[in-house]
Amino acid sequence: MKRLVVASIVAGLLLPVAAWAAIVVNQSIGGVALGMTQAQVRAKLGAPKKVTHTPPLGEQPAWTYFEYKSYFVSFACDPAHCTNQKLAPFVRSISTTAKSERTTHGIGVGSTLAQLKANEPRFKCQQAYDPVRIECNAPKPEGPITYFEVKKSLVTEIILSYAGEPR
Repeated sequence: MKRLVVASIVAGLLLPVAAWAAIVVNQSIGGVALGMTQAQVRAKLGAPKKVTHTPPLGEQPAWTYFEYKSYFVSFACDPAHCTNQKLAPFVRSISTTAKSERTTHGIGVGSTLAQLKANEPRFKCQQAYDPVRIECNAPKPEGPITYFEVKKSLVTEIILSYAGEPR
């Protein structure tokens, strides 16, 4: 009986780790996943503080951007079906600068590069186009991918987007 109680307590302590992990690598940030609609994002994050639209241009899709205090969500439509009347229905990328958002391994904005490498070993880091920035990600040929941007050895932003074509 004593073992059952201890096991229950341990299980109860472990369960919240996954529950508070607002960053699910290559899947979602803050409960927002790639492919969600604008209505679904509003249901998760509330009303954005700013909304910006850009029309389709040539091969480029129409874009809509939702800006929140600690999140930036980009929506795009399939370039073959973009029109000025049909603007950006699905999430193409989401980023966060919220220090409260963490992976199941506890990595988030404010974590050090050393912590990221130690706790997320599948991530590969390389110098970005900007000489003061390093990008770390779990390499995938296509599909969703999570980037950890690092400046001065600290994670400054986490971005979830598609590698390759989204659909």
